[in-house]
Amino acid sequence: MEDSLKESIAYYFNVEIEKIMGHSRKEIYVLPRHIMMYILREKHRQNFEDIGKLFDRHHTTVISAVREVKNRMLTSELVRKAVKDLTDNKFLLGVPKEIQDEIDVEFSEAINNQEILKVIAFNR
Repeated sequence: MEDSLKESIAYYFNVEIEKIMGHSRKEIYVLPRHIMMYILREKHRQNFEDIGKLFDRHHTTVISAVREVKNRMLTSELVRKAVKDLTDNKFLLGVPKEIQDEIDVEFSEAINNQEILKVIAFNR
């Protein structure tokens, strides 16, 4: 489950998995990392300690990340859309890019998600 989610988030935000899983504090990597923590907690019901181990972080960091995503979902349509896309099967988890592009052109047209991350970071 985590590998498919990692791949989906990396693809969605157009960033490398290693950067999401790494320790960079750049917003372009932090937001996808936090969204992944949020999805693992809220949608897959994993406990904070296990999520922390997956990311090599303390469980309190995960608690903070989940809280941050919840708060940003209240104020940012872009964050809400990213979480929704990644959790409601509209974004096809684990499907290769070529196939997904054929199935759902909306993603290639509507989103260059690195640009979205820049907009989100700018509007904080």
